[in-house]
Amino acid sequence: NRRPGVNYANYANPEYDRLFDEMKGMSNQGEEGEKRRQIIARMVRILEEDCPWVPNFHPESYSLVHSWCGGVKLHGPANNLLKYARVDPERRAKLRGEWNRPNYPAVWWSLGILAAGFLPAWWVAFRRGR
Repeated sequence: NRRPGVNYANYANPEYDRLFDEMKGMSNQGEEGEKRRQIIARMVRILEEDCPWVPNFHPESYSLVHSWCGGVKLHGPANNLLKYARVDPERRAKLRGEWNRPNYPAVWWSLGILAAGFLPAWWVAFRRGR
């Protein structure tokens, strides 16, 4: 039970290896399945006692959610967060109205810049037409 097999840590324990060899060919069903579960439980206890690797995998995930959206909880294996989201339409409409007000100065500046570029071209075309 060494690399390149499933034993990436090259962990060696005679009792664990014996139990592994006994368990790996057993079925998961019926009486044999129950015996296999007991063997696996014993193997887990041996691993916990020996601890060949230091378990330090603690992932953290973050998500930004609007205040009008609720029920969104991060779930590592399932990446379908929007399936269970609750939306408060009244609060969403109110906040969208506050956040998305028209920016009239930007519109007027844009029209002024367009006019400043268009008027010289129009003047040249007008003068050539005479």
